[in-house]
Order: sequence, then C-alpha cells, then structure tokens
Amino acid sequence: MLSTKRLILIIIIITTISIAFLLFNVSNYTTEPTKDINTFQDELILVKTSLPETMKTDIYYIVGDAKDEYEKNIITNVKQALSYMKLKFSEKIIINEDDLIKQPILIICTKTPSKVMDLKQLANYISNGGKVLFAAGLPEGSKDSYLYPIWGIMEKGTPVETKQLHINRQFMPYPEITFDYSGYNSSSNLTLNPSVNVLMEDTNKVPMIYSHGYERGKVVVINGSLMDNISSGGFFSSALGELKGDLIYPVIGVKTVYLDEFPPIQSMDDIKSNQLYGRGAESFLRDVLWPELLRSSSRYDIKYTAGILSFVDKENNLLLENERLTKYLLKEILRYHGEVILQGDFSNSSSFRTNLLSHYYNEFKRMFPNYKISGYSVLYGKTNQDILKTVSEVLGGIYTVRGFYQGDETTQTIQKFEVKDSFVHYPVISSGFSKSHGMFYEFLSGLSLYGVVSHSFNIRTLFQEKDSSWTRLSDEFNDLAEAYFGTTSWLKAKTLSESAKNTKAYYSLKMSVEYKEDYIKVYCSDFRSGQAFFLRSYKNIKELSGGQATKINDSYYYIEAIEPELIIFYQ
Repeated sequence: MLSTKRLILIIIIITTISIAFLLFNVSNYTTEPTKDINTFQDELILVKTSLPETMKTDIYYIVGDAKDEYEKNIITNVKQALSYMKLKFSEKIIINEDDLIKQPILIICTKTPSKVMDLKQLANYISNGGKVLFAAGLPEGSKDSYLYPIWGIMEKGTPVETKQLHINRQFMPYPEITFDYSGYNSSSNLTLNPSVNVLMEDTNKVPMIYSHGYERGKVVVINGSLMDNISSGGFFSSALGELKGDLIYPVIGVKTVYLDEFPPIQSMDDIKSNQLYGRGAESFLRDVLWPELLRSSSRYDIKYTAGILSFVDKENNLLLENERLTKYLLKEILRYHGEVILQGDFSNSSSFRTNLLSHYYNEFKRMFPNYKISGYSVLYGKTNQDILKTVSEVLGGIYTVRGFYQGDETTQTIQKFEVKDSFVHYPVISSGFSKSHGMFYEFLSGLSLYGVVSHSFNIRTLFQEKDSSWTRLSDEFNDLAEAYFGTTSWLKAKTLSESAKNTKAYYSLKMSVEYKEDYIKVYCSDFRSGQAFFLRSYKNIKELSGGQATKINDSYYYIEAIEPELIIFYQ
C-alpha cells in the first residue's frame, strides 16, 4: 500500500498537471484578441529587359470561319489557350499558297478542312515538313476523306459519345490514368494505321487525340468535340506540344486548396452533426475533420485558405454562434501557414448592404485585430466590379477575388486567370471530395495549361445528407488528395493571396523563344525570379543556365527561371 505521504505527493502532481492542461485549453479557447497577423506583401518586383526583335519565332495560324456556334467556340478556346501560353497567332479564314511560305503551324478549327484550304495543297504542305493540328474533329462527308492517309485512318465508323477517358503515358504532365468525363463529346470510331501514336482514347479504345507522322511532316488530330468545352485548354496545350516536338510556355506553378464555409457554425449544423456522426458539430470539426485535414496538409504539402461566409442581404451573427470554435480553427489555419478570407453569398440578394458586411468584418477584427484580409471569394451568386470595389473599401483593400473557372455566367461569377480592374482574378477549377464525379478533366486541363491546381472543399456539405457525409467521403477524400496534391508534388503550395502574386507575375510576363536542334533560349521581360515554365520535349536536358528543372515524366519538365534569360541545352 502507498504511504500517506506518497499518496499526497501523487495527488499534488496530478492536480498540477490538470491545472496546466486547463490553463492551456483556456488560453487556446479564450475570447480575448489574438496576435495573429497576415504577413503577405503584394509588392511585385519585375525585371524589365529588351526582347530581341530580329529573332525567328514560330508562326501560328488559327484557321476557320466562325459562322456556326460550334466552330466559334473552338476558335475562342484555341485563342485563349494560345494567349495564356504566350504564343503569337493570326486568324485566317482561308489559307492560300502565300500564307505557307514561312512554314506556319496550322490549327484547323473546322471539321471540313476543304472549306478553308485546297486539300491537295494541304497534303503537299504536310508532306514537305508542315505541321498541322486538326482541332475540331473529323468530317462526315466524303470529300475530305482525301486526307485519310495523312490522318492515319484505315477505316472510319459512326460517331460515339464519350463517358470515360484514358490518357496514355507522357501525353500530359501526369501519370497514365482513366477518369470520368462529365461533358459531352462525340468522336468517330476509327481504325488507325499502326504508325499512329494514340495519346488519349475512351475506354472502348476509340482514339480521341493522336499524332501521325506523314513523310516529312506531322499532324495531331483531336477526334471529337472536346475543344467546344472551355475546360479543354490543357488538352490542347499538350496536343500542341506533341505536334511541335519542343515547346516551352510559362505557367503559374502553384497548388491552392480552399476550405469553403469553414467552419460551418449554424445551430442547424450541430443538429445535423449529431444525426450523422453521433456528436456535435464542434466535436466533429475539432476532433475528427481537422486532424484529417491537417494530416493531408503535412503529407501533401498543402496550405489551406479558409473562407468565412459573410452575409450581405440579412442580419446575421453566425460568426458569433460559436466564437470559441471559430477562433480555435482559424488560429489552426494560420498556425500551419494558411490564410483566412471572407466569402460572399449573392444568390438571393437584390441589393448589396455595406453596413452588414462592415458589421461582420468588425466582428472578425474584434477576434483577429491584427489580421488583414487580402482576398474575397464570391462563393454563391453573381456580383459586379462596383460591388467588389465597395467590398475592398470595407475590408481595407483586397488583392484577390476568387470566382469560378466555368459555370453559368448568368448566376455565377466566372473568371479567367488575369489582372482586371486592380484585382487579381483567381478562379476555382475543381471542387468536391471525390475525384470520380467528373471534375478530373477540369483538374488535368488546368494543370497542363496553367500549371495550377485550384481546388475547393465546401465543408458545409458534410452536414447535409448521409450520402455527402464524412463517413461516406473520407476514403474518397484521401484518394483525391493523393491524386490532386500528391502527384503534383513539384508544384508550390500557396495560399490564395500568394497564388495571386504568382498569377500577376505570370500575367505580366513577356517572352520570346528561340528553338534550335540542341538548345532552347528563352528571353523574358517584366520578369519575376522564380517564374515557372513547362517544357514539353522527348529530349533529355543536359544543362540549364538561368534556372532549375524538375523532370515530371519522359515528355514534361517543370522549370523555374531564376534569370530573365534561360538557356536549356539538350544531351
């Protein structure tokens, strides 16, 4: 038995430890103002240099007459992709012999090439070394079948709709994979010459993007209506890289991950949490969800950008319903190098009420008096530049506005990656807890064209229905995290504001490229050190001057330029 003296000593030790834990928890859940700050600086230092004026550069012709909506969409999407790749192009309705003197790269944006060019002339051009990308699919009529040998077609069947896609090795900056496609695509069933290189096909082996060398020239065919989809830019950039052989273009080079409506703190969430998880919302968020999110952050190098939903059309003090939990989780976000932004719901608002946003922001500042919010997300509904400027004034100046890359323009805020009206626009490309619900196509396209992963998780959806609960989605979340963030470990983890800074530098960049057999020379102006590029080439890099390279696969390199003049030497 323990002596009375030893028992008293044990009780004193246990009591001391308990008090220490109590004081620790009180300090973590106190409602006193915190000292958390946002150290983000929006200053951007760009190096200006003179680009060479006499250097020979590639010439791109977008060929087509946008009289119908289909061809118009394809031309628009091709132009956007080329612009983001910093490639200069001209538009042509008809190609004549004089247009071919400088050996341009032709991008045919009609299903019937005979409308824009003499077929015999086109065949001769390719035979003599010309390069042509057919971006609009294959014709149904017999006249253009003259090009079957150039296209590598032995037999052409009826069109079939696509539901699943498969990319082969080295087509994109991503491993070989099969995934769902949620858009509409119709491709012709083809039997191809064995010399054809199939880059992407559907699960029934229908070739959708492929390349074919014909005598001294080369073609790439997009067999279907993929380029009618605004989210196909990355598949186009990869196809163009295959056609060119060597192609370098700038990218943003970041992965950004959002926790929308975080934390969800309505009283109804607590009721639903008890129904779904057998515990209150605070316990679920603090003890179940956040540790899993933190584990993924550590494993895959993620910085979370947490969005607090503010209301602009009604009185609401949701921020205060569980101030203790709100402070704890947001402090955790900041502790692990994340960012906090405000989000707006404009879905049902007929007018913007500045006083409500101001009230909401003041409550936030009471809890985080030293934290400056640099970003704003239009999570629901559609807004305009005047409202965004007012929001910026209320929040003391914001740097970044986040909307969506695609969606319904009449009801959502749809954006491009750009600088517009003093704001950096940085859209979400993909969302959700599962990669099997049709968003993987958008993810791959954004990765290949922009060098970006921009993905959002809406935390409130975990409190809605059994089918969308964490119990059902936790395994799918882990699969998605590995596919989206683990496989792209060469990208830099950034918050929204940090990503916007990269975007602004990328948007400002001017460049010229000189391609030689054994090297590539890149000249940059309005250049920020660390600017990222994709190099698509089957050649191996021997030496790199002015930067550093990471090999992604046998066709893609991720390059960071340290100096405005970059030289890549091949083996």
